[in-house]
Amino acid sequence: LCIVMSVSVEGVFDVLSRAASQSLELLKPAEQQLKEWETYPGFYSSLFAVYSNATLPLNVRFLAVLYIKNGVDRYWRKTAKNALQESEKAVLRTRLTDSINEPHNQLATQLAVLIARIARLDCPHHWPQLLPNLLDGVRSDQSLSQQRALLMLKHVVASLASKRLVDSRKIFRELTSSIFEFILKLWMLQLEQVHVAAHGEDSGALMLSLDKSKLAAKVLRLLFLYGFQSYDCEEAKAFFRLVVDKTPVFLHLRVQLANRSRELAEKTALLFIKVMIECQEISPLDFLPFLKESLEYVTHYVIEQRSSSLLFERFVVHCFVLMKNVLKCDKYRPPREKDEVAPSDSRILDAYKVKMSFFSYETLVTLCQTVVSHYFPLTREELDEWQSDPESFAYQEAGDAWKYSLRPCVEVVFMSLVSEFRLALCSSIVEMVNQVQGKLNPADTQSVLLKDAGRVVVYM
Repeated sequence: LCIVMSVSVEGVFDVLSRAASQSLELLKPAEQQLKEWETYPGFYSSLFAVYSNATLPLNVRFLAVLYIKNGVDRYWRKTAKNALQESEKAVLRTRLTDSINEPHNQLATQLAVLIARIARLDCPHHWPQLLPNLLDGVRSDQSLSQQRALLMLKHVVASLASKRLVDSRKIFRELTSSIFEFILKLWMLQLEQVHVAAHGEDSGALMLSLDKSKLAAKVLRLLFLYGFQSYDCEEAKAFFRLVVDKTPVFLHLRVQLANRSRELAEKTALLFIKVMIECQEISPLDFLPFLKESLEYVTHYVIEQRSSSLLFERFVVHCFVLMKNVLKCDKYRPPREKDEVAPSDSRILDAYKVKMSFFSYETLVTLCQTVVSHYFPLTREELDEWQSDPESFAYQEAGDAWKYSLRPCVEVVFMSLVSEFRLALCSSIVEMVNQVQGKLNPADTQSVLLKDAGRVVVYM
């Protein structure tokens, strides 16, 4: 395919160079010129030619991708005023598909975002070769090619998953059925590579393995959340089982590693608990096959492993968020009044049985005792903050702010436990409060903090 370019590549490069300048005298006229060229035939092909030339300055190439991305938003749709010509769009799609091996991380990310935006409009009907080409890249033996292909696939899948029309949802389910098993097996292989690399001395290989593993997990997360009509299938169960089993692996890696590798391990561990939270929020009844195991998962970490050096605050917060969501989920409650209509979906009663079976009296008491004795007492950092800025420390944000900070999160969970199981917990809470009353040694900081935690319980 070829098109006539009314804007030369050299001219576009010259103006982009001036637009990337720090001088306002050069910058303003250049931006005005680029704005004028937005509707010229061939302008975006010339921008892509500038981006594709690896010998040009990185900031100019980056700017070229940004202008293409903005042009896609404004002029790609057929109904847009001054819409791009179909011939130019065809050229751009072809060239984008061939640009997987971009060596610069920032450019590769912007390119992936650009491809995803076009894919949301054109894939699969007008860009049927995109996904096959990306999957070919994912199968590549070259580490960089595979990583870039996974990066682009993640952005494309996220873009397609965001579409809500019935036909679009059907297409996404078909995509899930065709690639989920392949991506799952690839992820399992990458997890093995992470294990091998973690015991080696090549930090670069470990970081790349961690990055590819995280990208594959993100693809699977999107397919898992939006691509299944039911989780009662082997692929979905296998993915969930891996999420549960591999959490301690990445928690250990986070402690052992440093810098960027530590960050990747931490983000992967967070991704695992986020999969559970989002699945429960999106489809609470479809989540039923995983409900009991998820509750066991979070209580294992917030109770049994509460003092472990493996845990970090954001992970613990997410565990408590999932617990609170289950406690207060309306889909896990049967009718409370005799004249209420019985639930039409039998899974509501099944979920209620699972919930009540898990939250036995012993579990409830242990949970409340742990929250009061371990999570309620003020930490040294909180005491310092209180002393330095009392107003800021006492300020409580409304809305969903509790989901992002440990103290307000455990307070919300504690109130949810009391709200749901008031009769069962009443006597044990009174007993806990009485245990920390009376005289104490002011020099015994821990006892003081426990007594303060008891007062917090009374106040709440």
